[in-house]
Amino acid sequence: MSDSLFSTLATKGIPGPLPTLSFGPKKVKHTYANLALHARHKPLPTTPPAAVSSRQVISLLNLLERMDDDVASEVQRVKDAIKEAGLMIEECREAQAARREVLLERQARERGETKGVDDDFWLGV
Repeated sequence: MSDSLFSTLATKGIPGPLPTLSFGPKKVKHTYANLALHARHKPLPTTPPAAVSSRQVISLLNLLERMDDDVASEVQRVKDAIKEAGLMIEECREAQAARREVLLERQARERGETKGVDDDFWLGV
């Protein structure tokens, strides 16, 4: 891009007089201390009066209070549901243990009643 710029300037030339460039140090009118001092004495901008009435603020607060109550009741409902699920799981485990106990007793009784290969029962057959 710089090549095309230079070629354009070379063919067409630079229109008008060239600006004078000076590379000397800048004169600073304000120092940072002066700017800070000026900023301290500058008055704050005025804010427009609130466009929200006190009735609207109270209405919003009431809405937020109802929402808070709803969230609290929902949290309590979930806690109750978790507690109920825990009780149901405990009941299921107890029922499963009871069924397992009955099964083990039946298996032990069947083993005791089953005739073995070297049992006396087979001598009479």
